[in-house]
Amino acid sequence: MYQVLLVDDEPAITASMCKAIGWAAHQCEVAVVAGSGKEALDIIKGRQIDIVITDIRMQQMGGLELCQILFARYPNIQTIVISGYAEFSYAQKAIKYGILGYCLKPLEYEEIDIYLNRAVSRLQSKEQTYNQDVLLGALLDEDIPLLSDYLTASGNYHSTCCCAVFTGSFPPDTKGNSSTLFRMGQHQYGWFSSFPLDQATISSFLSLPENKCIGLANTAFPIEELPRRIKECQIRALQYFIQPDCTVSTLISEDKSQDFLDQVSSLLSIGNSGQLLLALETLKNSPQRKSFSVQTAMCLNNMICSSNRYNSQRDDYYIYSVHQLPERYRDFSEMLTLLCQLAMEPNPTYNEQLYMTNTNFIQMMEYLNQNYTRNISTNDLAQYMHMNPSYLSKIFKQEAGTTVIKYLTSLRIHKSCQMLNSGNYSISEIASATGFNDYFYFLKTFKKITGVTPRQYQLGEGTDLNLFSGSIPV
Repeated sequence: MYQVLLVDDEPAITASMCKAIGWAAHQCEVAVVAGSGKEALDIIKGRQIDIVITDIRMQQMGGLELCQILFARYPNIQTIVISGYAEFSYAQKAIKYGILGYCLKPLEYEEIDIYLNRAVSRLQSKEQTYNQDVLLGALLDEDIPLLSDYLTASGNYHSTCCCAVFTGSFPPDTKGNSSTLFRMGQHQYGWFSSFPLDQATISSFLSLPENKCIGLANTAFPIEELPRRIKECQIRALQYFIQPDCTVSTLISEDKSQDFLDQVSSLLSIGNSGQLLLALETLKNSPQRKSFSVQTAMCLNNMICSSNRYNSQRDDYYIYSVHQLPERYRDFSEMLTLLCQLAMEPNPTYNEQLYMTNTNFIQMMEYLNQNYTRNISTNDLAQYMHMNPSYLSKIFKQEAGTTVIKYLTSLRIHKSCQMLNSGNYSISEIASATGFNDYFYFLKTFKKITGVTPRQYQLGEGTDLNLFSGSIPV
């Protein structure tokens, strides 16, 4: 339902409108009534209002001044003016401030019905043009002009803002025209506002055991910095993986972690497994661990797993998105333990005979095709097939010509194309439905594989690709 604010210093007028107009038929409801323009502005600052119907002459800020402020600050709010004065100068000024209509008292409710229909039509049109997918795309591409257009169209533009990212199963309760809440993945929600996030909202969100951590930038910054700040908060909101007791993360220092990555890179380049194992064991028990973020933890994981020494294990452990870390490993300690085990393993042999029956191969492919929406890894597949993960990884590549992870990624993009073709889903819904927990990672992966963005594909600028060989059942 669209929220309507009635503004008039004559209670009889607003009471009559509440009763005489069939609000529900217009997908509207009267949310609140105000007696002056000043009172109306105070209400708009604290809650969502879609349509304002206001008188012209009132105490404590008249209707014209209210229209002027709404036109400048909240352009998405649709405004209808009522007045007992048939003066052309009033109507001319009101039209200048973008009003939908000018109705004279005594009111003809059929006339208000016409303007309500027009207001709802405009709101619906803007919702379709500037939906959440547009916002997420603008944040990913750091497209400031598009971001500004989105915020202006949604009536939520401000030159400075604060932001946060929430990791959990339930989004926080944030209401009001000055804030925007949007979904970033299956368990992450982004938020920004012209005001800092209040302690009551933080406490309420963290009181639920399903909710993990908040990445917070609570000092105002220019709107041009929002894409970068949101991405920083997205990393901070996963800091509980590094520090299990971390619930609010506002700053991550990566100086020491970068030093450690440089040390690991050097040890890998000379093939010194003994020193690598010692370094990892030392890190497990060192306060230096707290200087890591999930981003640098992912870099550490992938440096070791993609090195020549451990390349045969790459498909088992390689991480493609920071969101996979807390899904693949219980926490940073478990990740370091498994990396230590990997460092202790002898050099792999490449001359073993690989064999799998056709029946087992089909069984394996059916499992992947039926479970691609879940976060499954080579280890999960190996457990299902009762096979050694390393052996399965190599035999899968021999039989399918690709790795398990790459096959799953291509399958998910293929299914995404089918859902985009149906026209029944938003891009963010498709990302979640096809197993991508990180919306930004979905966009990057989709473009990397298809050559176009999901939005471009939806508009017919791309064609569905033959992502699979004919030998693989899809």
